[in-house]
Amino acid sequence: MSQIQHCGVLEATDEQRDAWFKETMDYLANRYSGITQDELNRLEEIGRRYCQPVISYGKTNATSDTD
Repeated sequence: MSQIQHCGVLEATDEQRDAWFKETMDYLANRYSGITQDELNRLEEIGRRYCQPVISYGKTNATSDTD
């Protein structure tokens, strides 16, 4: 996942991110001939999940137990 950070994918637009993932999956498929389509799909799923914003927990989202 460090490649995602290195390439700036986290700050990219959705269109740029889609293009990056397509290019990266194509590269991996060509570079590693033994990788299956299911494995590529799983890698992309993990990568896309990594790019999603974190869930913010804080005072504005907290619930009160004093009801």
